[in-house]
Amino acid sequence: MSGQRLEGKLASERQRHFVGRAAETHIFGDLIADEEQSSKFLYLYGPPGIGKTTLIHHFVDQCRQEQLAVFLIDARLLEATPQAFLQALGQATGIAETAEPTAVLAELPNRYVLLIDTYENLAPIDSWLRAILLPQLRADTVVVLAGRGEPMSTWRGDASWRGLFRPVPLRNLNPEECRQYLEIRSIPQDQQLAVAAFTHGHPLALSLIADLFTQNPEMLFSTQTAQNVIQMLVSEFVEGTLDSGQRAALELCAMLRATTQSALREILDVPDAYSLFAWLQSLSFVEKGTSGLFPHDLAREALSADLQWRDPGRYAELLKSSRLHYEKRLMQNRERDKQGVIADYIYLTRGNPLVSPFVEFDTLSEVYADLFRESDRQALLAMISAFEGAESAQLCDYWLGCSPHKTHVVRSGTGVGPHLTPCGFWCLIRIDQATQAEREMDPAVAAACEYLERHGPLRPGESATLFRFWMSRDNYQGVCSVQSLILVNMVRHCLLTPGLAVSFMPCSDSQFWAPVAEFAELNRMQEADFHVDGRKYGVYGRDWRTLSPIEWINALGDKMEMDPEALPARRQDSAIVLSRNDFGLAVRNVLRFWMNPTELRSNPLLQSRFIIEISGSESRIEQRIAVLQKVMLQAAESLGSAPRRAQLFDVLRRTYFEAAPSQEAIAEALNIPFSTYRRHLIAAIGVVSDVLWDKEIDAVWPQKPAEIAK
Repeated sequence: MSGQRLEGKLASERQRHFVGRAAETHIFGDLIADEEQSSKFLYLYGPPGIGKTTLIHHFVDQCRQEQLAVFLIDARLLEATPQAFLQALGQATGIAETAEPTAVLAELPNRYVLLIDTYENLAPIDSWLRAILLPQLRADTVVVLAGRGEPMSTWRGDASWRGLFRPVPLRNLNPEECRQYLEIRSIPQDQQLAVAAFTHGHPLALSLIADLFTQNPEMLFSTQTAQNVIQMLVSEFVEGTLDSGQRAALELCAMLRATTQSALREILDVPDAYSLFAWLQSLSFVEKGTSGLFPHDLAREALSADLQWRDPGRYAELLKSSRLHYEKRLMQNRERDKQGVIADYIYLTRGNPLVSPFVEFDTLSEVYADLFRESDRQALLAMISAFEGAESAQLCDYWLGCSPHKTHVVRSGTGVGPHLTPCGFWCLIRIDQATQAEREMDPAVAAACEYLERHGPLRPGESATLFRFWMSRDNYQGVCSVQSLILVNMVRHCLLTPGLAVSFMPCSDSQFWAPVAEFAELNRMQEADFHVDGRKYGVYGRDWRTLSPIEWINALGDKMEMDPEALPARRQDSAIVLSRNDFGLAVRNVLRFWMNPTELRSNPLLQSRFIIEISGSESRIEQRIAVLQKVMLQAAESLGSAPRRAQLFDVLRRTYFEAAPSQEAIAEALNIPFSTYRRHLIAAIGVVSDVLWDKEIDAVWPQKPAEIAK
């Protein structure tokens, strides 16, 4: 039997489960390796469960590997007084009670590291620590503080500390780090994506779910599992007992896109909301933005889900009060201010089952809208060529920058500088000002103009807008942050453009957008459909003269207040006939949302003939989703059975059926150029689509329905 101490085994187990935090580990490693580092004080901060204590213990192990003296103080149960802290410091360093710890530490012959965890509990003596105790330590001491909230402003305001003090916020783990952790914890691969999506990479949530799998290895991650975890997370996020005002403020903060003092005052009907706003701002899981306060993603979802489960009536009441608040602001605010109000209003719809699959609310902050610049032209034309063909690219080339028509470019919010490569765009055409030559040139403009002439010619002072082109560089018109930002801006344009009579929105896959168009009270304008390069574009739109923007907002509000179970659903009792192009688009969308089956509820393949034949006309939508995934996986696996197509299946499998950080990473793992990877991916999707199309045409599957539907 080895004489290894338990301490060593514990450290080894910690290291085995430790993933991520490469940047923080590198920063700390530089500090302890270089005695001339100017910054000697790290302040780690983040919400509960983000992994501060885990990282602190990782730093301890780093120090011991470097044979550097390290002292750890956990202030969790420590009384916030100088005397109690000095006593804890003496115990941590092994200094006799009769000695003065700081004096002894100052005389130590070698460097050391001092780590203080749960620093938020020492807030009452923060000034004493900063001004009196810490300056007495050796000049080469490395100090790490870890707390929930941002460091007090006095640290940054004190010129003597400014060059030595470095705040480091801790964020959630990224998708690859999630995958690594779940692999280490032996979570089944077919469960990992659902777990990662639910947790948003929050370490505590990942750990809680992994513990549940350890207790029950055969468990399937489900709504009930998520609800159990939510209850544990809520108790972690919200410490202590809340009074009724605090609870209401927290519930509202989880519901709104951004919470302001005026929103608290008006929605909750409290005369003085200052104290509630200040209390929210003090919470470690609430962040401060330019528009107001907002909770971290997982905290928002946990708090919101808890309220809907615990008190659905209260949730509906808050939703209605919030809606009325924004409707009132829309009628009162200046035009410039209304843009933000519209975004706030749309955000309230995120819980609606007809809207949530079509808008990525949580990633909108990653992109922003900008005006078209001539330097963008080639990038935009390349997008059009890739997705719609050369003829569309020629039309787009004409419309780009044409006045009074406008093109808006979407750029990533993570870059720097005004000329970032576009990641998407949309083009607005004032068809009431289109010339006869332009009508004859562009089939979309011709069809829209003819529709207007038949169904409601414009009167003096009225205008009509055609959203001629709209797309994401990576996802075309699929659901993503770029597409979501475009949709929000389309709504803004329709509500805020004076004199706008009619708007037209062409879609490459009109069937896909049918549910959200129905929710948004948009009409299917089939007479405005058009063809370019052999492809049909279906058009949705609205005559705003028959329903004013405020009436439209009210109509949406009425739907938002309906019980989700009572919302109008698409009929599932009869098959629909899809064109070959629409069928292929639906196949790609199944792959796009493979790891999130709830997003497949509106996919037209669920009403295709072969799915209905396999699952039965009376089957529920969940059964059809399961059957659709089963048969598509079988079609994909058929690629792997042919040696010459094996790499196509490998590309498809890694891209859609397994967790991967990026397409570039997949290409690197397969040791092929990225252009080759993209070519293989397109080919693989095409083969799967062809296989399924053959089944749809014949409506006969080689296995019995019962065997596939199991």
